[in-house]
Amino acid sequence: PSKSGLIVFDSLEKYSSQAARRVAELITAVANTPTFKCRIVVTCQAHMWDRTFRELISAGVNAKQISAFELGLPPVSELCDAISTVAPRIVPLLLRPELQRLLCNLKVLDWLVIEDTLRAAVGTHAFVGETDVIDWIWDRWTGSTADKHARAGMLIRLGEHDGNTLGSPLSIRDLNEAQQRTVGTIERDDLVSVRHGRVSFKHDLLGDWARLNALLAYGPSAVDQITNLAQYPRWQRAVRLYAQSLLEHEGGVPRWVDAVTHLQDGDQNSVIAADIFLDAIIFSGNAGVLLEELWPRLTANNGHLL
Repeated sequence: PSKSGLIVFDSLEKYSSQAARRVAELITAVANTPTFKCRIVVTCQAHMWDRTFRELISAGVNAKQISAFELGLPPVSELCDAISTVAPRIVPLLLRPELQRLLCNLKVLDWLVIEDTLRAAVGTHAFVGETDVIDWIWDRWTGSTADKHARAGMLIRLGEHDGNTLGSPLSIRDLNEAQQRTVGTIERDDLVSVRHGRVSFKHDLLGDWARLNALLAYGPSAVDQITNLAQYPRWQRAVRLYAQSLLEHEGGVPRWVDAVTHLQDGDQNSVIAADIFLDAIIFSGNAGVLLEELWPRLTANNGHLL
């Protein structure tokens, strides 16, 4: 009697070469067994499909038996409806156009829902701000293994280079052997692309977030660094995110006030930075509360800070 069924190989791009060959052998065996009416579904990340397809063909799978179908991002409205009861604090972030491409990735969204659920259970935050999301995703990107600091360091270096050179890729010739290996791991995770020996971020957001972490790594001297960097357009979003990180976390408002006061009394670059710090109020997840808290300071001395 004929038999039917469905076999699923998930995330084939993560299989070892040997495991991928075994998958190809199974596909070929099923295709050559007429009495076994079975469909095989292979999933992988879209950016890895070309390589995965070539590996299957090289291993003996008939190209004519493969039908490819690419799933696009789900509509934002559907995602908002789906998470509105389990993670309502994430919904406003999904409505931010600049974040949608990343947050509509179901894997990333799953990370955020899990993280938000855990933090809501212990009552650590009344809201979720953009910089919370950045922290959570950055921790996932850098990982928890022994090479996490090397990964973070490489992302930061690439972010600084990208910001200082107005988006020019980084040559792998400027990296030592250990750094080149790290580039290979973050390329595998779809954070960067390497073409003709030149490394660049897959998305501008990654560069902004890497530059934010560069500023955070400066610690107390971050504001001095910002004075020099705010003149570069590709650093300005990172400066705003740094100011947001102060406003969105406990105890940061006094530091934000001190920074703005210091910057307002500086040179032209400092004033540019101060204006960016002021923009951060509106972009913060707790903007209404912040405006009420900061309004007396903002309007003092005939609105000097404004």
